[in-house]
Amino acid sequence: MRLARRQAGFTIVEMAISVAIFGTVLALLGQTLSASSGLSSRTRVNMRVAEGSRQNLEAISDLLRGGSVTSLTGFVGGTSTDFTFQCVTGGVAGVPTLGAARQIKWLATTGAVNGVTSPGRVVAIQGGVATTLAPRVPAGGFVVTQQGRTLLVNLTTYYSTSEGRATTRTDRVSVTLRN
Repeated sequence: MRLARRQAGFTIVEMAISVAIFGTVLALLGQTLSASSGLSSRTRVNMRVAEGSRQNLEAISDLLRGGSVTSLTGFVGGTSTDFTFQCVTGGVAGVPTLGAARQIKWLATTGAVNGVTSPGRVVAIQGGVATTLAPRVPAGGFVVTQQGRTLLVNLTTYYSTSEGRATTRTDRVSVTLRN
């Protein structure tokens, strides 16, 4: 009798080892992609909150720069979260002419925000019209300190994700009143 020749191919043991190795490689690749995706998401959130904070502080400081130090009201003990000032619009014989009064303050917003207990915004009010200077500011996230002609603006902003987490950032800008 003749012995049967071995046919080309893989044995069941070889196939099982190959599938196990391939499965392990796929699992490791999946974990790497998952971690990379999470890192990418967190980086995007951090970039958004940093850019928003920069824009908000710029809007507030641009508005304050033209203010008259003698027109500032609403500071108790040198700090305020709700104050009024007037911008210098001109001058006659060395005496500044002041424009309409503007109020800057934090206002609570309606509706819940994931990860933020008391969401709100910072607004400038002039003639009864409110203009948002800084959206996404939690309660206590806006404080201005007066030191002579200089105003130190401390602003905390947040960015809330769809996963129910919020990232906050606190920044500060110093504004010296020109007038």
